[in-house]
Amino acid sequence: MNTPERQHTLLLKLSADSREELVAALTQIAIEVDRGQNAGVSVSAGPGYGYVMQTRLNPDMTHDKYFKDLEAHLDELHREEKKQKP
Repeated sequence: MNTPERQHTLLLKLSADSREELVAALTQIAIEVDRGQNAGVSVSAGPGYGYVMQTRLNPDMTHDKYFKDLEAHLDELHREEKKQKP
């Protein structure tokens, strides 16, 4: 079973030359996400930072369904862990 994800998921690999560039990149990413400008995979490479980002939308996921799925996932992990103990 895969780990459940909420309705909106963002996967990000970001590197920067400084903390200030890191903050600038995160700010830019937040603006793009807020505007809906980066559906799917986005790649950015600039002089001070670069990133590869993937956004996913699962319109069928609700807040309650996420926690129900998470609880089932954790229960399964605990069962598997108990099977592996001698």
